[in-house]
Amino acid sequence: MTFEKARPRAGYAIFSLLLLTVAGGASLAAQQRRPSVRVGYAGPGRPTQIVREVISQPYDVRLGGAEKVKLPRDSVLARSLIILGGDAEIAATVRGDVLVIGGDLFVHPGASIDGRAIAIGGCVYPSALSTIRRGQDCFRDVTFDVVEVQGNYVLDYREIELTDRRRFYLPGVYGVRIPEYNRVDGLALPFGPTFNLDSGRYTGNSLATYRTNLGALDFSLDARANLNRSLWADVVAERTTVSNDRWIYSDLINSAASFVFGRDTRNYYRADRFTGRIGKDWETSTLEANVWGGARTEHAWSARGGTPWSILDKSDRVDGIRRPNPPIQRGRISSALAGGRAEWSNEKVEIGFSLELEVPFDTPGEGDFTQTTVDATVDFPTFGTQNFELQSHGVLTTGDATPPQRFAYLGGSGTLPTLDLLEMGGDQLVFVESRYNVPIQRITIPFVGSPIVTLRHMIGAAGIDELPDLVQNLGLRLTLRPLRFDAVINPSAEGDERKTKFSVGVSIQ
Repeated sequence: MTFEKARPRAGYAIFSLLLLTVAGGASLAAQQRRPSVRVGYAGPGRPTQIVREVISQPYDVRLGGAEKVKLPRDSVLARSLIILGGDAEIAATVRGDVLVIGGDLFVHPGASIDGRAIAIGGCVYPSALSTIRRGQDCFRDVTFDVVEVQGNYVLDYREIELTDRRRFYLPGVYGVRIPEYNRVDGLALPFGPTFNLDSGRYTGNSLATYRTNLGALDFSLDARANLNRSLWADVVAERTTVSNDRWIYSDLINSAASFVFGRDTRNYYRADRFTGRIGKDWETSTLEANVWGGARTEHAWSARGGTPWSILDKSDRVDGIRRPNPPIQRGRISSALAGGRAEWSNEKVEIGFSLELEVPFDTPGEGDFTQTTVDATVDFPTFGTQNFELQSHGVLTTGDATPPQRFAYLGGSGTLPTLDLLEMGGDQLVFVESRYNVPIQRITIPFVGSPIVTLRHMIGAAGIDELPDLVQNLGLRLTLRPLRFDAVINPSAEGDERKTKFSVGVSIQ
């Protein structure tokens, strides 16, 4: 009796096992039918390394063509996406990287990419209302030819000839280049042609830059010779407005902050300069580096005041657009130069380093000095979509008479927010900022994406001959693209000086 009851149960078990086997086989067959991507001819440089990183994780493949690959806003991809041979428009949520080979990547408002946005053989064009958590990379001068082999795809590295073969042409908008805006120049509007000889082996620009606040028309000439694949030489002759504080913000961000808020995070002086360098590049699958040496001669004078204008804080002389520039020592500095940079990346860890050494042999004063400027960056993922970033800048000067035109400055927006703008300065400087970014993936806001909470720590100081006590700032940042909200405090300050500094800015990809 017991045996008779057990028979149907055994039959059901066998039947269930058969169903699972069939389902598993179908799932395995589906996985086998999913096209794969592999690298054939690898070639040098980071593009190959990036492709290998993307295909080492789960991914989907889409083929491009005459029509763009489009992912609408209501779609969600649970893995990385590779688009081969065409442009792509992304408005969806992608739980990984988006890699376009042989086309451009357009990231629309509301799109959220948990990894990186990469275009090889094209470029990435993000919306300010999109979220790209791990940043973006463009490689216009290389691509991969796609070869189909039994339903799968093999990528062969190839360089793209991007050189405009015309000997004379007007780039930009009929020769008008990207303008800048600051409190010394006002609007600096460059115009001029580009020269091209021997199919791009020798290139150059001849520019005239009108500076509205100074009422001056400055001329410049630059030329570059590519002596072979890795060896190059360049020269620049110019009358220009010089700043040692360009590391704080890019030209675009500083121009926007100056024009809208009156917050120009740079000090300036004027100079006639001639610089010549010769250098060598190296490139592997994980490393891009160069070293160079040269010389520069510079005749400098203080930047005079004028009537700069901004939408806000039109008359602020402490942090605003009317803030005066510190005077410099008029005269000539002629120097030997040496430097280099290196960028290493592997498995989503990115490290950057640059160094510049200046050894003057002619100065406006009686003494001499030697100055070294160093920049370093580190970026790596931690847990899930969280990541850690570190940025540092240092200036070390030895000698007994550093002229003020070689001073560097700290304070205010971009460095230590609890200080007045560029309050600290001198020939010695150290600054380190670390950021820990935590995307809140459980919350997705239309056109904004997920909020990002960032813990910040900043420490630095600048002084003449020696460093004063280091100043620390602790901060909390909330990013709702394109806006960024910051609260910063100096934990060592006492009384009224310990007030929390609040600010609102714009986050640019």
